[in-house]
Amino acid sequence: MDPNDTSATPGGSLTRRTLMGLGASAVTGLVLGSHTGTAAAAGPAAAVGGPLAPVAPYDPATLVRGQFAAEEQRLARFLVTLPDLANKMDLENEETYGWFNGGYWRTPLVPYNANIQQSVYTLTWFYTQQREWNPYYLDPALRDRIYAGIRFYLSLQGPDGWFPAWSYVDRNRDVTAYALVFLGETALLLESVGWADDLRSEVLAALERAADYMLDPANEDVWTIGPEFSNQVIPALMGVWMLRDLLPRRIMRAYEDRLTYYVENAQSDGAGHLYEAAAFDAHYSLYVTPRMLARLYELNGDERLKQMQLKHFDWCRFNYLWEPDGAGFTVNGISTRLSMRSLPAVRTTDESSYPDLLNVWAPDSPIAVALNWHREHVEGLRSTWAAATEPLVPMGNPVDPMNIWYSEQRVQNFATYDERMRAIRSFPYFGRPFVEARSDTRYDQHYLFVNRQGYYFGSHHGNIPRGSTVPKGPSFFYHHTTGAFVATQMASDSVWSTRLSRDFVDSESRMFKIRGDVRQAVPFDYTYYAYKPSGGSVAKTFHCLPNKLAIDIETNESSFVERVPLVIAPGDDVTWLVAGGGAAPVENGVAAQAVGIRVARAGGTFELRLEAPLRITLTASATKLFSGAQQRTIHDLDIASTASALSYSLQIRRR
Repeated sequence: MDPNDTSATPGGSLTRRTLMGLGASAVTGLVLGSHTGTAAAAGPAAAVGGPLAPVAPYDPATLVRGQFAAEEQRLARFLVTLPDLANKMDLENEETYGWFNGGYWRTPLVPYNANIQQSVYTLTWFYTQQREWNPYYLDPALRDRIYAGIRFYLSLQGPDGWFPAWSYVDRNRDVTAYALVFLGETALLLESVGWADDLRSEVLAALERAADYMLDPANEDVWTIGPEFSNQVIPALMGVWMLRDLLPRRIMRAYEDRLTYYVENAQSDGAGHLYEAAAFDAHYSLYVTPRMLARLYELNGDERLKQMQLKHFDWCRFNYLWEPDGAGFTVNGISTRLSMRSLPAVRTTDESSYPDLLNVWAPDSPIAVALNWHREHVEGLRSTWAAATEPLVPMGNPVDPMNIWYSEQRVQNFATYDERMRAIRSFPYFGRPFVEARSDTRYDQHYLFVNRQGYYFGSHHGNIPRGSTVPKGPSFFYHHTTGAFVATQMASDSVWSTRLSRDFVDSESRMFKIRGDVRQAVPFDYTYYAYKPSGGSVAKTFHCLPNKLAIDIETNESSFVERVPLVIAPGDDVTWLVAGGGAAPVENGVAAQAVGIRVARAGGTFELRLEAPLRITLTASATKLFSGAQQRTIHDLDIASTASALSYSLQIRRR
């Protein structure tokens, strides 16, 4: 702490406004006041390093479902898991005393992974919440294990304020950021009921060090590399905001400076996507970062946060492809870190805070409505849960503390099914033909979306971002009446690509445009070029015609394989197109001499046609989209070219 900063407030009491910053009903029914709080809660705690009484077991058969408000239902499985989570703690070894070793949250399960200790928040939430159904409110045994878990958490902190994940000396950016959230929220919760003065002082000092580490503009790991990973920086900013009444005011001045920097650097200005590894990531940018942006926006109303999210939603309009059978969205497979191959329309359980936080954006964006669940589904899940009689099964990994957020009695305005479908139909590919070209000049990433009367097509070229597996080249072929017929799958071999000898795959290389004029008028042509200095080059020209896409490939080799990842849905009729206009059955993994392939389904028929017969193979991959009766399987269509060039076309014939 700066000794000249007289505005520091770690010894002061909290206001109601600060405690409301928890985002969950941490203070409902509790006395708000100074940290001395409730005597029963504050102590005395068990001696440091001594034996601890176990938290009393919970019999799931005794749980009364009717005691849980609809919005609280997801907490029930946390409740039946809580004793085992708390009791599986290392109390035998001095150096790791207080480590949660039960494997309930985060991997790898090693003592130096500070992420694991985020479970102190999960335990503290139940310790501080007075509910009819919660027997662990102000439970001394639970308190002592919270204290032990906190102390081990603090022992992992480096001298500069960082927390580790991969070794004891790993200065981990995101683990430190999330410590400000979950250790910070733990502190706020304990403030509401009172806690041990010595531990309180240690925690607030640790949080101040973590805030200084994360907000230091000279910290290149955070402020040069960090904004390339938007979900790894925003938790620190959110944590600091929530803790603002417990931290010196100088930290809030740093917060304002760094939030401005984050807004200006954590999102592609030209493309619109939030950065992850300097590119688009479907998973983090829909499931993680929007939750942080939404929660912080609700706390402070900073318009810049909302504009970031709305800009990312605008990007999503072009990359989430609605399947007309209602399965959900097939996702453009140019993601960089975590694969989200499809986004189901609905889920079978209501155990995630994702829908609640996505609803924060619903008044401002139909995309938030389209990507969320609808009211009838949520109410059905909750009614079914309330009426069930079987005992709940405890959770395994993950017992995600983030899913405790918003589990409180509050108004949740989910859109109706009809409202959601109207929002989905507002996606641009349901409308008139267009060409949308977007470029991220900072990392040399370029995107093209072409919507024509008979198809919607996406492609991507540019450099390979650092540490990324983002595929380049064409990525999907779709129509809103039929769904996706071609869909590249990141981090897999099922990528729309040209494959030469010596393991050269054009989608894995830098790919740049060499000719053509992308424009709204049809038709137009453009050409991508990829090469490998050690040998191998591919020029791929796309002819965007009104009713079909024609592709010409030129290579510097005498033969190659063109791979097209076909989406085969339940009920699809798949046949080879053979010379003379006939058709033949397709056998998985068995080659055929054919001039193309036909996939017929409700709404239309897809055809890929060659100029002359070639050896073609269709092989089912292990990659699936969606689940149950609506599950699709990605099949690798391999066309073996016997020349240095190849031409083929793709077309959807609507029924």
